[in-house]
Amino acid sequence: MPSYISPFDERFLKLGQAARLAAENHAGLESADIMDMLARAVFSGAFDPSPIDLFDKAAREARDAAENWLHVPIETPPAEMTPAQRKLSPKPQQYFGANRMTIASVMESLDALPGDASQWHALLHDITRPEGQEEAFAALTKMPFDHYPKAGRRYLKEIYVPRDKLRRWFTLRQIPLPPFLEEDDCARLVANLEKVRELDSLQSTRGRPQKAAWSNITKALLQLRTEKPNLPKKLLAYEAWKRAAEEFDESDLPSVATIQRKIGEILRSKGH
Repeated sequence: MPSYISPFDERFLKLGQAARLAAENHAGLESADIMDMLARAVFSGAFDPSPIDLFDKAAREARDAAENWLHVPIETPPAEMTPAQRKLSPKPQQYFGANRMTIASVMESLDALPGDASQWHALLHDITRPEGQEEAFAALTKMPFDHYPKAGRRYLKEIYVPRDKLRRWFTLRQIPLPPFLEEDDCARLVANLEKVRELDSLQSTRGRPQKAAWSNITKALLQLRTEKPNLPKKLLAYEAWKRAAEEFDESDLPSVATIQRKIGEILRSKGH
């Protein structure tokens, strides 16, 4: 997990900035309206990584990737500071990957949740009532953004959200994608990626014939690797898909995600 996120890191965007940019693209909405939706989404778990089988090493490594998590500023752990640094006020901070529980706990410690912090503490940390956490999150998803104290509103705006997760969130709710989420040509495919990935997996397990476009895609991948050796795999997969889409119907095309998963195998088999 990164200890600092550069504002030039295109994988991430602050929630406050996302709200402002989205509002500019939707007449009649203010950034506070978008932040209200995003804050509720944070505590609903919409941006949390999906549960996985902990014995699946590949899935575990993918889940641990920085771009799979929200990132929040948290004080540097005392064990990582010198005695002199521990006396500083304010304390040094780092960015850490966080889920909704981490965010709620940090905000509770900063008195940044609506109302009395002790009430939230009782819900979030009472081990005799494990259902208290779900009650807390259910309440937070129904909490208007303007009910948060100033410190809470500022904290939520400073959370870094992975751009891909934000794009997926807009798409799944059938909200038109604002331009800042259409920076790469893959944006328009996000709505169908999960569905197509599941379909490809199902077809594979049933032993159905390989998609007709694979020969074309393999050729395109080899050409692209020669032409653009430093092109990231995600874009390499999409460019190959795009070239094949000029000659094949969508039903004959594998998903971009499937191509990306098979890139290594294809290039190794061809000596690349």
